[in-house]
Amino acid sequence: MTNLENVKNIIKSSYPKFKIENIILGHKGQNNNIFIINNEYIFRFPKFKNGIDNIFREDKLLESINNYISIDIPKYKFKSLENKRVGEDFVGYKKIGGEPLYKNIFKEIDNISVLAKDLSIFLKELHSVPINKLPIEIEVVNNYKYWLDMYMKIREKLYVYMKEETWKKIEKQFDEFFKDNSNFQYKPTLVHGDFGPSNILFDKDKERVIGVIDFSESKIHDPAIDIASLIGPFGYGEDFILKLRKLYPQVDSYIKRAKFYASTFPIQEALFGLENNDEKAFNNGMVMIS
Repeated sequence: MTNLENVKNIIKSSYPKFKIENIILGHKGQNNNIFIINNEYIFRFPKFKNGIDNIFREDKLLESINNYISIDIPKYKFKSLENKRVGEDFVGYKKIGGEPLYKNIFKEIDNISVLAKDLSIFLKELHSVPINKLPIEIEVVNNYKYWLDMYMKIREKLYVYMKEETWKKIEKQFDEFFKDNSNFQYKPTLVHGDFGPSNILFDKDKERVIGVIDFSESKIHDPAIDIASLIGPFGYGEDFILKLRKLYPQVDSYIKRAKFYASTFPIQEALFGLENNDEKAFNNGMVMIS
């Protein structure tokens, strides 16, 4: 969905008084088409039908957690989610400043301790949101079943594309994870679910995190999931994660699980590509696996 005139017409059909002066295509999201309107608003169009439901829940979630989070998170001003049709349903919010905190920017930061403080405060606030105060039903993940289902899909769909030594390594990795009961003994919390560099907005001049976006994968799950995204192949490494402990000491108990979760990201990327006919995602995942 890259026809900008079509995007304009869809938005205007729901908001005829909204003056659209310019539209540019934003970064290519895995689950959403992103458009920047008037250099001021971000509009997200889900690529898949389940993404529409996710964004509907996300909207309600963001409204309910806004008072618990001290940095900027999206506030949806424009909403059209009634059609339940991919390419027609969308949300829009006022653009939050900063830019995604990719590795190349991370490497240039002078005061890493301040960054660690910002991220640890956000995670501690998010993971402390009272679950019983949420106004909508958020999916509660059964961690054992979640990873068992994932493992079965990997065996069924991806092994055929792997060398024997690769899939044997994956089997060993999952077997060790399942055998350790401590991996399933944790206090579930609200998690972001996709807390990677692309969703962390950073002000380069002030060297501060000023916003977090895309809560569409938020669930009640293991808080180590959010740490995993920071350790993973596009994250900042385990040494940086250890710096979060000063303000968020529970991080220590998350690291072992987070490292396992992070190690599965390339496999999940390949699986996503295969299941959604996304050749680029499939190839990227398989290259990282091998």
